[in-house]
Amino acid sequence: MSTAETLTLVDIEKILAQWAVNGPTRAEQDQFIATVIQDLNDPQKVGGFQRNIEEVGIWANEVDAAFDRVSRSMEDIFQRYGSTFPELARFRDDWNSYNRRWVTHLLLSRDVASEHVSILRRKWSVVKRPHGSGVWVIGTVC
Repeated sequence: MSTAETLTLVDIEKILAQWAVNGPTRAEQDQFIATVIQDLNDPQKVGGFQRNIEEVGIWANEVDAAFDRVSRSMEDIFQRYGSTFPELARFRDDWNSYNRRWVTHLLLSRDVASEHVSILRRKWSVVKRPHGSGVWVIGTVC
């Protein structure tokens, strides 16, 4: 198994600046595809990808639940003490604004993920080699 070169922050900034102007080179695109194919053939990496995706889903649900608990608590506190402490309304409204932004960003990330899946399904097919070799082959389906 080959070891990937570790980039410094300065290296990454240079690459991103170049990509902002010209995009990745054909060689960089080819290297990316070769690395993806290699990673898809590594059961440990594929398992790691799956675990990471599951964790992100769990974290998103946990954040949603936390926002809900805090929102309900803020509303309860405001209902009980809002007439005595009217400034509580500002805190509640600020929190509700944070919650709306979280939901908006979460929905946007889901939309982006769904769009990318759709594009990849149209553009690429990922199939296992015959006879259960376990090797992934990627080919265009244009």
